[in-house]
Amino acid sequence: RELVTAFKDINWASYILGIAIFLLEIGFLLVYRSGWNLSIASLSANVSTGIILILVGIVAFQENLSAINVLGIAVSIAGLILVNK
Repeated sequence: RELVTAFKDINWASYILGIAIFLLEIGFLLVYRSGWNLSIASLSANVSTGIILILVGIVAFQENLSAINVLGIAVSIAGLILVNK
């Protein structure tokens, strides 16, 4: 009974975070099984996650991007492209 009450009191963000972590782990297992280089997969996942979080911050929280933020995003994307070549 206490467990059901505890689950009802949890914020929706906790559920979303749990689902995101689960999907990331499944993704890494699938990458490993398909034969990818895990270090490149990890880098790709981290850069992609960062870019998605930036978009969420802009859309959901009305964050502003400065010139240095845009430069950092461009460097991350360029690095990801270069590593994958």
